[in-house]
Amino acid sequence: MIEFRHLRYFVAVAEELNFSRAAERLHISQSPLSRQIRELEDMLGFPLFARDRHHVELTAAGQVYLEKAREILTAMEQARREAEQFHVGRKGSLSIGFVGSLTYRVAAILQTFRLHFPDVHIELRQMKSTEQMQALYDGKIDVGLVRGAVANPNLICKGIAEEPLVAALPGSHPLAHKTAVSLGDLAPHPFILTPYRSGSGYYEIVTLCCKEAGFVPRVAVEAPEILTIVAFVAANMGVALIPVSFTHLRADGVTYLPLESACTWNISLIANAHGPKQILIDHFLAHARGGINANEDALT
Repeated sequence: MIEFRHLRYFVAVAEELNFSRAAERLHISQSPLSRQIRELEDMLGFPLFARDRHHVELTAAGQVYLEKAREILTAMEQARREAEQFHVGRKGSLSIGFVGSLTYRVAAILQTFRLHFPDVHIELRQMKSTEQMQALYDGKIDVGLVRGAVANPNLICKGIAEEPLVAALPGSHPLAHKTAVSLGDLAPHPFILTPYRSGSGYYEIVTLCCKEAGFVPRVAVEAPEILTIVAFVAANMGVALIPVSFTHLRADGVTYLPLESACTWNISLIANAHGPKQILIDHFLAHARGGINANEDALT
């Protein structure tokens, strides 16, 4: 059976038209090179070279075979390089799940990641944290971006950032003129929150921050996502705590103020502990951290 080495040896001899120089180029001795060429000609059933003790030239068949052999070797090398790019995580595809409250953080992460890995195809799917875990089990996504930590022995969970929460107040609110507010300042005022156990973790983190400040928030309106919450704040229906990454939404009638005491919401990456895309996931994890850090000043 004709093998890759036969083609490589043949091309070297055909280009050098000298067995000695071809052997030197291939880093083998001349005798085994001659045997390989004879073996190739025997398998083909016709000569590729016309040769005597002092002269080597291609036959007509050899000239045709040289053209095709070069094409095969080029294709083999291209296939090797392409496969290597996938092996080292320079090419491939990632399906990424993310919770809606991370929309603007995801944009920053992908901007950094694609600068270094432009040939990796990205598919984004917005879904709740619990949905992401199921999607990872089912192989529907490769990576998840969630708020908080996930304790599951079948998944890796890596914290990549902590995002501060800020107060969102109606522009006409009596506290809107301040440069910062405490959670205690907000305690008497109605809150806008997502529904209890909405699956995003937002309700839990806001109520926990309020509990640590010594009160239970009085919920006036429940809204499905943070963009809607901001709209209801603008409509003077209550106050809210939102991730700082959403403050670039300069909605008319909304004032954003930092909190006097830290209230943060962790951002984590989750993925299966083992899988064929582990190298690519590791690259994404490293650049997810870098993407968030690089854009922190702009968001805060």
